[in-house]
Amino acid sequence: MNTESSNNQSDTTAEKGSGMGGDRDRQILIAGDGVTATLTAGFVEQAGLDPLLASVGADPIRTGIVVFWKPGLQLLERIGLRRPIERHGSPLTELMYHNITESADQITKVNEPTPTDPSLIAIGRSDLESIFEWSIRKRVDTTDRIVSTVTGTTDTGPEHISSSSPTACASFNDNVTERFDAIVAEHRGVLTTATDTERSYGNVHTWSFRWPAETSAPVHSIELWGEQIAAFIIPIGTDDVWVRLVARNDTSAGATITVSDLESRFGTLFNPIEDPFDQLNQHDIQYGRVSDSHPISIAMNGIALVGAGARSGVPGDRLCPTLGCEDAWVLADELAYGPEVVEEALSEYEQRRRQRMKQLVSAVPVSTSRLPTDCSVFVKRLAGRRTIAFGNMLECSVPASIQSSSI
Repeated sequence: MNTESSNNQSDTTAEKGSGMGGDRDRQILIAGDGVTATLTAGFVEQAGLDPLLASVGADPIRTGIVVFWKPGLQLLERIGLRRPIERHGSPLTELMYHNITESADQITKVNEPTPTDPSLIAIGRSDLESIFEWSIRKRVDTTDRIVSTVTGTTDTGPEHISSSSPTACASFNDNVTERFDAIVAEHRGVLTTATDTERSYGNVHTWSFRWPAETSAPVHSIELWGEQIAAFIIPIGTDDVWVRLVARNDTSAGATITVSDLESRFGTLFNPIEDPFDQLNQHDIQYGRVSDSHPISIAMNGIALVGAGARSGVPGDRLCPTLGCEDAWVLADELAYGPEVVEEALSEYEQRRRQRMKQLVSAVPVSTSRLPTDCSVFVKRLAGRRTIAFGNMLECSVPASIQSSSI
């Protein structure tokens, strides 16, 4: 359903609230172009609230893959998406790994014990977008207008705290400003909040591409570890294999822009397997740079952050899509069933998400035998986060509470 203004939604309001049964009449603007924004709209709508999904004018990634980890799959089942995603995706039940200090024939293979429910599902982003189109976007209100800025309330007086009037504002590209009960955003730039730089490793550079059809592709998930770099390979079925290269911020990383540059920087990682660089087309490479910094606050003044905006993330850790799914579910739960005052509901959301991240940090292994001995702190952290996701295959103990959707 497409609307030009959230004020013109009265004819559809009667259809809302048929999901989990929330009885609060709240209009929630969800500003974003990614996976987490769409999932937030789905969970908010199911909770009986009134979401409006709007773009922020970003160029959304429509290629590549998305991997959902077990807790995310459990939550997706609540809105009827687990089976479609499993049907169109591929379970990741085997993992091979190698580090640059080992000989080429020392590649290790591990398997997940025969599972009734796979712990990891990889799905092509285009397939996921198709599922979102019929399962969420056709159900919720959307607008063709683009969100340019959002402004939260800064009035914390008694009259504001007890008020149920919409106070968060969004300005659109048609120069119209509207009020909402709450605004949800994927990008932290819309929320004025400081970042925690002490735990940051700076910017992280990433390159991704589909394995060239002219070169024999791996059939298993593979990790290739260097002391300061890494490469990850994920197959979806037999014909679609994706590669992600990751390096922390430095001068040479920022200057790595051509196929020959990538081969020079990452080529030795691929010694145990086929080299994809000879047949790789420059135009098939997707480059990205993300900030590995933590926002001090993820909810204030009627605005909440979800997904990549709510936390630091390292490309390739395989936790981010699931953590964004958890954000969406917890936020919908608090807005529909939490405190009556929106700001208090958002505060509860933030506390629950902070507690979840503390659990994950405490569960990350301090060291792992599959890495080079002298690897950087950045690589250790990335490997630790992947160990949580691939814990059922690796020889490590990930607490059951970490793998549960009871958040």
